Amino acid sequence: MSTRWLAAVLLLPAICLMAASAQAGISSTSTSVKLQTSPPSSLAEGQLESDTQAFLIEEQKHVVLSSSLSVDINASGTYSSSSSLTGGTIASGTAVDSYIVHWDKVGNSSANVYLTGASITFDTPILGVIVTRTNLNNSDSPVGLSTITYPSSNLGRGLELGKGDKVILSFSSEDEDGGD
Repeated sequence: MSTRWLAAVLLLPAICLMAASAQAGISSTSTSVKLQTSPPSSLAEGQLESDTQAFLIEEQKHVVLSSSLSVDINASGTYSSSSSLTGGTIASGTAVDSYIVHWDKVGNSSANVYLTGASITFDTPILGVIVTRTNLNNSDSPVGLSTITYPSSNLGRGLELGKGDKVILSFSSEDEDGGD
């Protein structure tokens, strides 16, 4: 029996932390998510833009947390306000794989541009998702890439919950071959 873990995530930016596995990875993405095979040097505003696609970047694989890490979501659900976030902690000593989902609309216009239907399916359990500025900033060092400049001083970093951004996260396992 082979099990895959499904997750529908997003509207962005967010970090997904998975249980580390020798075979861990991304099973599939929707057409509105582009796997960025070469990490950018910066995720600052204006550096990696699109009105139609979010960018999925593998940060680190098999990193063992040297201290506990706060997450914003650790259960299935729909999250569209700060008060709906579950919170949680991934314990020190836990091995994780880290992926960041980045979206920055083209230009600085005040026009409302929304990315819809972005989904990602991972083949290992999701331990937590980070969507708030504080937790994103606190995760840069332990699970981010040292080669990426993260926009820690950007007040717009993270989801704008309550202003149209939301995350839908589902945890389920499916038997890929239809057996028990």
